[in-house]
Amino acid sequence: MESLGFVEVIGFVPAIEAADTMAKASDVIVVAREGIGGGLVTIIVKGDVGAVKTAVEAGAAGPREKGQLFAAHVIARPSEGLLDMLRTRETSGERKRGESLGLIEVKGLVPALEAADTALKAANVRLVSRANVGMGLISVTLSGEVAAVKSAVEAAAGAAARIGEVVSSHIIAKPEETTYRLVVQPVL
Repeated sequence: MESLGFVEVIGFVPAIEAADTMAKASDVIVVAREGIGGGLVTIIVKGDVGAVKTAVEAGAAGPREKGQLFAAHVIARPSEGLLDMLRTRETSGERKRGESLGLIEVKGLVPALEAADTALKAANVRLVSRANVGMGLISVTLSGEVAAVKSAVEAAAGAAARIGEVVSSHIIAKPEETTYRLVVQPVL
């Protein structure tokens, strides 16, 4: 499994500068750019862990000097669920009877990805959705047995807090069907 690296900056110009620096610094592939509101733009690279670490350090240096760096992070062995989260914001998974919901909201895509990866590795939960709320806020929703969801949310919030700001978290032991649908399919 390839590693993932993230440099999240304030502004489009520093994001492109970081992407170019990362690509030149080591043998990585720049796989995506995502703007999440609030002026935050994330560059995502993949490659072997050493190359990704080198690229992230290099890509973060310029924006850090200019006060434009929001977050820089490497996930050495991302969970498959995290890769799904990068591919899509919503899943089409069916709700299983009795499943609980766990929600974590953070500022920035990088802390959201770290939260999701940690949660998926910490307990038997699945990723239900990712929502870009605006102003740089990203919400991650998990489902599973209540004890697993509680454990996953606690682990995820702790991991996200180490690299960014956790805005809120919440566990719903027995969500109403309409609540679940709002999370999975938030449009009319």
